Amino acid sequence: KCNGDSTGNISLTISPFGVYKYLWSNGKNTPNLTNIPAGNYKATLTAISGEAAGCAITTDEYIVKQEKKLFINTFSISDASCFDKSDGHIASYGSGGKPPFSYLWNNGITTSSNLNIPSGTYSVTLTDSYGCKESKSYTIAAPPEFKVKLVKIDHRNGNSGGNIDVTNTNGFTPIGYTWNDSNLNIVGTHEDIFNQKAG
Repeated sequence: KCNGDSTGNISLTISPFGVYKYLWSNGKNTPNLTNIPAGNYKATLTAISGEAAGCAITTDEYIVKQEKKLFINTFSISDASCFDKSDGHIASYGSGGKPPFSYLWNNGITTSSNLNIPSGTYSVTLTDSYGCKESKSYTIAAPPEFKVKLVKIDHRNGNSGGNIDVTNTNGFTPIGYTWNDSNLNIVGTHEDIFNQKAG
């Protein structure tokens, strides 16, 4: 059934009935072959009793087939856009084996694709109609979490003149900044802001 398994069998029907010695091409000396891998087999039978004692015949070649190897193919993969986003995806599909296929991901998804996922490691098990299985793991990455550290606040007397100095502690660039006052008005779009009113 499954590619690479040793689950094949060959059974012989002998006529006329008698006592025979068996020698198979794989070295076995049993009347039938069980639990054998895919391949070509034939047997030589030698009669050891009766009128045909000492006579030998060789069977035709028997072919034990197997299904094609199961594969998990990747159609597309996309990392999460931000460290806190769940917008990554893995699109895969099965081939080989004996369709139809079923899928089971380690996060419980049972379709071929795993959508809207955060960063992490994901594995999928593909099962065909014979119960043969194949597994594959994927890693969804995401940009590292960035942090902004307050360096200094300069307080000023009066209506204006205050400054706020911050820095991106992870060093990843470029980063966009939007500063808002207490009324949600935009007061700056750079890393630091200057000459601001108290608030």
